[in-house]
Amino acid sequence: MKRFLQTYDESIEGVVHGFDRLILKGHIMHFYPSNNFYYFLAQENVQLKDFKTYVTRVTEDIKAHIKEITSQTGCYFEYLRTTKISKELQYNYSFKMVRLP
Repeated sequence: MKRFLQTYDESIEGVVHGFDRLILKGHIMHFYPSNNFYYFLAQENVQLKDFKTYVTRVTEDIKAHIKEITSQTGCYFEYLRTTKISKELQYNYSFKMVRLP
């Protein structure tokens, strides 16, 4: 991107930085071979019986951090609890409800 901006610097009047959504999902591949999942839990001092509590806490920590950043920057934040929600439909609904610019 920097090279593009440098190449066309005289023709560019402004640059907008941002994203329309942030999707955190995927797999931590190190969990799958052998007992690496259990190794990870041991490194985090989490017993298997406490995994749900651990994951819930980490999720809340991530959400709180993102909320803090979005409130400081004036960005809109909405946490979708499931992947079954259409992000486009939810955006359209939220846009109408909060009247985003």
